Amino acid sequence: MVGFLFTMKDMTRLDNYDELFLSANQLADQGAYREAIELYKLAGEYKKDKSDLSLRLAIAYFNLEDYQNTINSLYFLIEQQQEALFAHQVLGRAFFKIKKFDDALIAFNKEIKLNPKYAEAYSDKAYALNELKRFQEAYQAAEIANQLDQSFPDPYDCMAIALNQMGQNSEALIFAFKALQIDNKNSDFYRTVGDIYLDIDENKKALKFYDLALKINPKFFMVLYNKSLALLKMLNFNEGWKLYEYRHTTYKTQNPELFQDFSKKKFQNAKNILILKEQGLGDFIMFSSILSDLSLDGKNIIVETDERILPLMKRSFKKIKFIININQLDKKLFDHVLSIASLGGYLRRDIQAFKKEINFFLKSEDNQKEKFKELFKKIKTNPKQKICGLSWRSNNKTIGNLKSIDLRELKPLLELSEFKFINLQYQISEQEKKEIKNMGMEIVNIPDIDLYNDIESLCSLIDACDFIVTISNINAHLAGALGKTTYLLSAKGKAKHFYWHHCQDSSLWYPTLKIFEQDNIGDWSSPINKVIETLNFKNDD
Repeated sequence: MVGFLFTMKDMTRLDNYDELFLSANQLADQGAYREAIELYKLAGEYKKDKSDLSLRLAIAYFNLEDYQNTINSLYFLIEQQQEALFAHQVLGRAFFKIKKFDDALIAFNKEIKLNPKYAEAYSDKAYALNELKRFQEAYQAAEIANQLDQSFPDPYDCMAIALNQMGQNSEALIFAFKALQIDNKNSDFYRTVGDIYLDIDENKKALKFYDLALKINPKFFMVLYNKSLALLKMLNFNEGWKLYEYRHTTYKTQNPELFQDFSKKKFQNAKNILILKEQGLGDFIMFSSILSDLSLDGKNIIVETDERILPLMKRSFKKIKFIININQLDKKLFDHVLSIASLGGYLRRDIQAFKKEINFFLKSEDNQKEKFKELFKKIKTNPKQKICGLSWRSNNKTIGNLKSIDLRELKPLLELSEFKFINLQYQISEQEKKEIKNMGMEIVNIPDIDLYNDIESLCSLIDACDFIVTISNINAHLAGALGKTTYLLSAKGKAKHFYWHHCQDSSLWYPTLKIFEQDNIGDWSSPINKVIETLNFKNDD
């Protein structure tokens, strides 16, 4: 490589271990990692004990982002010398890069045992614990790192991430800015500040810090994706959808081949289109609303869907073919292949594109719906009672606890005698059943319905209700898609999905859905009371 000390020919002229090792180190220091690796390998032929160069070789592989060879080199070193300093740390970082966070944590703990005064090892441990969602432990590990070296910025960043995830956003910002004060050239630190602002719905500030991160690292894909969420929250669909495509480069299910360039006309001109499912079932239902916007004349459109909603989708979109297994399809037969959320970039580029004359796009099964209506007549205390479908919990592993409501907080709503409440919540726990009984309240369970797997019955059950009160889960999407009057109890901050949008009290995606957001994170009293006020007002009418 031009500008470096040695060429490949020079390497073959070196004839002893010390020369080879020294030269390899020089190349590595200059960033010529491939050439350095070749010299480290040559040096290894001169010496049986390769432990002194294995760490250097591993670091060279690490800097080339060849993490498997990094791991292999370090396993060799550790087998020869179990207490080699820094070997477990580099091993942990390699595991971290390939998202094996449990393995990374084990390695960092071993490094700490060998090197208990090493701040970087504690900081690395904190980052791994954050990824494992063990935020309190992450904060504690970062705190130790900070005590060992207060001039080291990473512990402040780790503490900021942990505190933000635990909902202590103001404290998180303090630590995030401390990290930036020490090192204002680190794109990760700007990202952390941006993420905190995104989670508290200060989206303009989030954009500012994301842009600062991107100025340092223009290919920071996670920042580009997070920036899309801020833009979409602010209803900037034209720019937001473009960056939303970076979801294809950031997650375990990443597939860069699906990345869409919305400026090209290929999609509009395509005759044979394959649309792939993605994300959760509720998200899929929401994005399927855009199928109504497609021009179907002369086109063959196939959509991959979840088996649980196959009959529902076929009934609702009769001119589109839905399948549950695309493995047997030859994708080469299609002019265009994309994921369903990418339809937004082609067909929902501004607010006007959301405004439709029809308030629903899904259709429940009529006979089953009527059966539920007949059942409701029998369970009403009086004929004037309205039927309210109710759900209060999300099992989302990341933010489900922030979106969910303790049943006891719903007591003021359940005390309204004008309404009969029907359970839409799947997998009610024994504790929840006990709480309902202890409150002296009733939430009617409809027998013989699997509310998780039997989406057909759930859909008809929702459609038979007069209205729905729910948190952000699949019931909100089904109810909105069916055009039912729906009152969404929405969390504030990071648990509020971008599609409920910032400062919006009604949904762009579902015209019959009204949003009642928390005033303060974790406090459900305000949205619940506002729903009660709305119901009382309507009942008076």
